[in-house]
Amino acid sequence: MPTGLDYHQAQLAVVRPLSDWAAFGVLLADGGALPPSDLTGSILLPAGYRGPAILVYGNFHIITEWNRSLHYALAVGLLADRIKGGNPLSVGRPAGDRALPRTGILAMQADLTMLGFEAGEPDGMIGRQIRAAVRDYQRARDLSADGYPTQQLSARIAAKARPTTAPLDLAELQRSLAPLGYNPGPADGIIGAKTRAAIADYQRTTGLPVTAEPSPELARRIASQLSGLARENPGTN
Repeated sequence: MPTGLDYHQAQLAVVRPLSDWAAFGVLLADGGALPPSDLTGSILLPAGYRGPAILVYGNFHIITEWNRSLHYALAVGLLADRIKGGNPLSVGRPAGDRALPRTGILAMQADLTMLGFEAGEPDGMIGRQIRAAVRDYQRARDLSADGYPTQQLSARIAAKARPTTAPLDLAELQRSLAPLGYNPGPADGIIGAKTRAAIADYQRTTGLPVTAEPSPELARRIASQLSGLARENPGTN
């Protein structure tokens, strides 16, 4: 992908002739020019702009008729290419990139909708609607609009959707960690060894820097995840 290309162009809904992509500076993975062709295609960035860029053609839509998941369709297409003797991807998943847990996706869907970017009914799945909402949010904030939800972007969106200057309520943080599967010990408002271990486990699991220190930002993030769970299971406490 050329430097300076608007990543908003890299989505299944944008279909262009190969000559247009070539004019934008798109090259093959080995650095060669795109072949002259009357074919049209779309560019997908399944792991964001730092990951592989994949050019898909009309037959890709046939696969999505069976399963609308872009990752499923890409896996089928890439496997077919390898069976025919094609090369593996030359670019893998970005270093340090970790998938959002389902609770994080639920929270992001709720937060995006709260900010006016319609992410659909929270279901904890990375589908086309949440990718479109993420892309629109990124464009509105002058970010690289690749539509890829990362841990860092999730935290940024949560901070915008749920701003707070309230002091940290440690006991509430302890109570919030337990439903997510972490054991901070009793909700006594004391930062003891169990609470620090639970915070460290949460940070490690979600790809955050492991400090084992409580903070208002961390409490806000955890509360956002709990909000997502409550939306998914409205009958639970």
